[in-house]
Amino acid sequence: MRKRIAGILLSGTTALAALAAPGAAYADTASAPVIDSVKATSVVLGITNTRTVTYTVTVSDDSGIKSLKLMGLPAVEEQEGLAYSKSYLKSYGGSATCTASSATTSVCTYAETYSAYNYKADQYVYNGLAGNWDAELLVTAADGGTTWDTTGTVFTVKRNAEITLAKSTATPKKSSYFTLSGKLTRADLDNSAYKAYSGRTLTLQFEAKGGTTWSAAGTATTSSTGAYSYKVKASSSGSYRVVWAGNGVTGAVTSAAAAITVK
Repeated sequence: MRKRIAGILLSGTTALAALAAPGAAYADTASAPVIDSVKATSVVLGITNTRTVTYTVTVSDDSGIKSLKLMGLPAVEEQEGLAYSKSYLKSYGGSATCTASSATTSVCTYAETYSAYNYKADQYVYNGLAGNWDAELLVTAADGGTTWDTTGTVFTVKRNAEITLAKSTATPKKSSYFTLSGKLTRADLDNSAYKAYSGRTLTLQFEAKGGTTWSAAGTATTSSTGAYSYKVKASSSGSYRVVWAGNGVTGAVTSAAAAITVK
């Protein structure tokens, strides 16, 4: 199992021997395989968990497909014109399992593990690398021809978020006010900790007792400490929860429900 620390260039290193800039797709003079489609599952990372990105790649060549090597590549690195060199990908890229669907076309699958920095996985992810990821591919045809290419965005790697929710009372009197409060935090992948996530707009939702539908009941913005609170007028029994929709680098999250019985 290879180990790769994604984003080392973002921390100050200006060049690596293992990295190069392919620019456009590179093909040998022999028959060049065609990358027909690339799909991959998106993941959300906490500070100690490992998540698996599963790739499904369809490739074709008139001589058939011999092999496929691949690795995930953060979009921020590709935007800087960086990618793995062909030789590096050949030596250290993950070997996909390819199954021929015809004499010329194969469907290849590969599972790659992702985790926060300092945890065991194929890809170590820093805070700055959360967001869109591409796939870098090296396809080898049966006749020896190769295609080396970096795709556009095919999946996301996001930081996990958590919301707590507490109620000032479980049995408020009708028309009285009670408080729902808590804190929004998200995974700091660089330092293995959850830290306050400020300036986020959260939505309070309510579901009536015996009901099956959640409806919006208010919004609140998290403070510099990630804290939020709602002042709620007791009208009917049911449950409340708090939802944050997420963004391009952090996953959506919903709190546990807090049941209220109005007296």
